[in-house]
Amino acid sequence: MSVLQETTITRASKEWWRRPDDERYLTLPELHRATLERKEQSRVATTSTTALIARGSEEAGGSFHLEHDVLGTLSPTHWSTGQLATLSHTPAKWIREIASVPAGPAFAAHAVNLGLRYLLKPERIQVMRWETEGRGELRCIVGPDYGRIYDHQVVEAVIRVNADGRWHVPSASYQAKNPKRATTLYASDRDVFIFLVDEKNPVEVRIDGTTRFLFRGFMVWNSEVGHHTFGFMTFLYDHVCDNRTIWGAREVRELRIKHTKNAPERFEREVAPMLQAYAEASVVDVKEGLERAARKKVGSSDEDVLSFLRKHDFTKREGEKIMEMAKQEEGGARTVWELVNGGTAMARSIPHADERVKLEKRVSSLLRVA
Repeated sequence: MSVLQETTITRASKEWWRRPDDERYLTLPELHRATLERKEQSRVATTSTTALIARGSEEAGGSFHLEHDVLGTLSPTHWSTGQLATLSHTPAKWIREIASVPAGPAFAAHAVNLGLRYLLKPERIQVMRWETEGRGELRCIVGPDYGRIYDHQVVEAVIRVNADGRWHVPSASYQAKNPKRATTLYASDRDVFIFLVDEKNPVEVRIDGTTRFLFRGFMVWNSEVGHHTFGFMTFLYDHVCDNRTIWGAREVRELRIKHTKNAPERFEREVAPMLQAYAEASVVDVKEGLERAARKKVGSSDEDVLSFLRKHDFTKREGEKIMEMAKQEEGGARTVWELVNGGTAMARSIPHADERVKLEKRVSSLLRVA
């Protein structure tokens, strides 16, 4: 009997492939210094769209920038150009391409100004300026109620729960020769991403005569400029390969927080304690929880089990399919363990990754019942 039906997590691998060296950090303190410095060099103002004016030169390839009476001159980054285009109802690709033709930057500025004044609702926006290399950059332009979780706050939360150094970058065969390539601590002008594991404290789980050794890991990501939501994922796994693909992942749980008005409060209220609890949980706690799930019987008949699943927000059709797959995979559909394995097997038949992951998370939540 396997501990849980396996899944593969590729998010860290995708980050690993795309990050240039200047976005890679070797230690959490180094990552924290970079994100904190970026925050300290940034200024945020909530203002009227009429206070923001786009300017563009007449020559091809000339300057395109914004002017604000408080924040001064702002040169858009590639990311903030996209945000500006969305808010002004102007195609981002057009803004970038028109700048290469005569009078192009001026045309782009005129289009943006029209959009900001007549097409944007609400008429107030939140602007972030970044002072870098002696000039002001527009880091982001978002709605007035954008609830910012700062990247450095996320790094600080991870540092706090890792006082004993238990959590570290997963090992790689080339780590000694090229630590920057091996690292899983990343930050750019638009986000931060952290992937850490506890490889020194394996979880040994023995169920029905089968012993498996699992390790714990977590990822956390955030964007203080609106590139994506805050996310926190925890999981057990078999191993992490050199390209940072996570194999044999089980009990995958994920929390996301959109950057709405109450996002900072939710981060402090929910995420920080959750991260603390996960990081400090002992191997014994994890082992006992998994073995409890294997023993926890939820019903003595199919009708009882279906009723249990319905109470946990599964439809009748989903419940019947989960039981069917549990019987095929595990030889029974009476315990939490069998149902989780059955539900995970059911998820493998879903072609779309997003829907598959959603079902896997819903099914894994049954482990809390144990």
